[in-house]
Amino acid sequence: MNKKIVVGIIALAVLITVGVVEVVFISNQFKDLHDQCRQVLDEIDQQSITVERYDLFLHNWKDLREKGELLLPHADLYEINLRITETRSYVVNQSYKDAEAQLAIVMELLEYVPHLITPDFQHIF
Repeated sequence: MNKKIVVGIIALAVLITVGVVEVVFISNQFKDLHDQCRQVLDEIDQQSITVERYDLFLHNWKDLREKGELLLPHADLYEINLRITETRSYVVNQSYKDAEAQLAIVMELLEYVPHLITPDFQHIF
């Protein structure tokens, strides 16, 4: 085989491998944060959430956001960031219904955003 063909096949294999690792990594990270969000939402529903507990969730989101900004659309991350940050003020003010409404949207976005980078025929056509 020609060296150029072999190099092309190797480059394609590396590109596909990196893509698969990226999708799996981001999906797992977003699933973990989704699970955390569910726990926070349950605590808000029970009106037992503390600001410190919410700040831990916020910190975990910021860590994920930093990683995700390399790979995901910024507009979607920005939307999640706004809602999570706004929810903190509701937690501080004990506006539980408002916090619950915002986090319900965040949960939906945490499921949707990783879907954007998953290769799918719907995304191609």
